[in-house]
Amino acid sequence: MSSSDEKEKRISPRVPLDYPVNFQAIGARDIQSGLTINVSETGLLIRTPKNMPVGTRLIVEVLFPKRFELRNLQGVAEIVWKDVFFEEKWEGYEYGLRIVQIPGEDQVELNNLLDRHSSFKTAFLSGESEEGTTLTIEVQ
Repeated sequence: MSSSDEKEKRISPRVPLDYPVNFQAIGARDIQSGLTINVSETGLLIRTPKNMPVGTRLIVEVLFPKRFELRNLQGVAEIVWKDVFFEEKWEGYEYGLRIVQIPGEDQVELNNLLDRHSSFKTAFLSGESEEGTTLTIEVQ
């Protein structure tokens, strides 16, 4: 299943956030790393070079800046879909994760993080330039 198929099934909006993520398959010893692409209250999209099967449960830790320190959110997530991902000079996998379990204080922190990044208002300013072209400025 591709990420475009998944969009119609989302129950909470995703916010684009590119933060480091560490994860470990439940029962495994090795800790892997990747990058979040977007996050919501119920799931996240990550990219990593690690190949894992759909259905794998992971202990996930997302690292993010808060003021002048680095904070983290921890929880358990399940891989619900995966795709091979290619980018210039990099290849790996993209995973859609569903949050299965998150401690209450981390859920509050996650909600605050999402609010900070999704509460921007959009404003438009339009006008004509001397050449007769329209200039539009969008602020988010």
